[in-house]
This record gives sequence, structure tokens and C-alpha cells, in this order.
Amino acid sequence: MTKPSPVEGRGAAELPVELEAMIDHVDRCDSVFKPSAFWDYFDRQNIDQLLRGGIVNFKRTVNQNYFNWLPTDPSDNQFRSLLRLTAEHPDADAFAAEIDDRDAWVESLFSREALTAAHARQIYRLFVGMLWSYTRRIAGNELPALLEEPELGNPIPIRLAGRRISQDLANSIRERNALLSLVEPGLATGQRKNIVEIGAGYGRLAHVVMSSAPCRYVIVDIPPALYVSQWYLTTLFPNKPTFRFEPWTDPSAIIERLLGSELAFLTPDQFVRLPDAFFDIGIAISNLAEMTPEQVTHYLAAFDA
Repeated sequence: MTKPSPVEGRGAAELPVELEAMIDHVDRCDSVFKPSAFWDYFDRQNIDQLLRGGIVNFKRTVNQNYFNWLPTDPSDNQFRSLLRLTAEHPDADAFAAEIDDRDAWVESLFSREALTAAHARQIYRLFVGMLWSYTRRIAGNELPALLEEPELGNPIPIRLAGRRISQDLANSIRERNALLSLVEPGLATGQRKNIVEIGAGYGRLAHVVMSSAPCRYVIVDIPPALYVSQWYLTTLFPNKPTFRFEPWTDPSAIIERLLGSELAFLTPDQFVRLPDAFFDIGIAISNLAEMTPEQVTHYLAAFDA
């Protein structure tokens, strides 16, 4: 990955030291561990956004390039699907979410004006409200009532009954419940699971899982996402024993510290160096399709191991 030059504008800065170390480490790896051409291009743009907007605002910038969608037209397929689901199970709260019109700055790779227009903000508000209603209805547990979108990262300001809600939190609750459904009885008795997530974005799912289940959560990613998730999750969970990224290649040198952690951050080459059967659960959400066939085969084999 070619490192961008320092940029001018909002929050202009040199590359943070930890981010630069991550980039340098991945640059030295074999091609199977490097970003695909797709992500090499977009990661350069993400780093530029991160430097201009500042990491404290990442939910308004790079997050729009991960898994947060911005439907601003009623013809959007996700909006229409949620409208149908809401019609089948009417819920006044689906239409009661509020958005702060005074703070609508959002910047994706394709637009800096996605929520500038009043009608766009209202469509997005309805979208998130309906998604939250649907999630609450099918969750099967109390997580929608217990969890609130963290203020960290400056999320798009949407509230329901005074509580921060978001598209990311709704999706993550549903994903968490689906992924852990088979091990839920053990979790309830305190059985800790070792979980690895490939391509975790900023760590939205990790936040929900770590808030609701005993686990060791290991994130495997490329920069700048690895840098963002490390900043986000270590700030949210400052008391969790953490193995921060470092450029190791010999697992014997770090395994004891890794085993003593509840949160860890690794690059792809480091992940495959860990012992077989190290993890109980492996997660890859909406990212294998963005890799080369060789990389997909490689990760599936690693999950099998």
C-alpha cells in the first residue's frame, strides 16, 4: 500500500506512528496477505479521509465505506424492504426516531452531501428507525434495550426516546445473536469463547459481542481499518487486557501475552501463524467477495484449521 502524503484541511496530520507501523508491516508481507487491488485503492482514500476528518469523526467518514449505508431515496431496495416489514408488523417507534438537522455532516468516498438535503435526512431517519424496530422485534433478547450507540467516533445523530440508535448497532445485534445462538447456553454459564473476525471494519460487531458475552476477541485486518478498530475498542474497553498490534513474525515470542488478552489486533500474516484450533468461532462479514480467489481460498483454509 502506498502511503499518502500529509494532507491539508480538517484535522490535517502526519500518519500516526501506529498506523505507519501497520502499513510498513503489511507492505513486507507476501501478496496473499496484502490488500487486493480493490482495497488497495479504497484504503488510500480511507487514509486520506481519516487524516482530514480526524479519527474522532471516523463514523462520519471512513465508516460510510465499511458497512453503513446511506439510503436517501424511497426507491432504495433496503428502504423498500424495511417499509414492507414495518407494514407487516406496525410499530409507531419505527417512525419516531429523530435526527439532529444541525449536525448532518457526512462524507463517503462518493459524496460529501449525502445528508445535506432535508428530504435525504428524513429518508435516512426513517430507514434507521424501521431497522431498529425490526431488530428489536426479532432480537429475542434485551440487547436493543440495553445497548446504545457509543458516542465515540461522532456517529450520525439519530435518537429514539432520547437514546442513540444507529444502523450499525442494529445490524451488529442481529449478527451477534445469529452467530452466538448455538453457544448461548454456555455463554450464560460464563464459558468464554475465542473469536476471530476477519475484516472487522471499526469493530462495531466486536463492541456488541464484548458487551454481552464472555470472550477473547481477536481482530484480523489491514490498515487503516486495523488502526481504527484498535483505537475505538481500546478506548471503549480501557480495562480489557489487550494485545495491541506489533510487527511480530514468531508466534512463540508473543503467545503468552496473546493468551493473557481479551482483545487483540493482528495482521493477516500473523493470524495464519497461530496454532490450529486456537479459535472457537471465525467471522467474515461481507468481505470475502472483495478479495482475490487465492486470498479467499487461503482464509477458508485458515478457518478450517
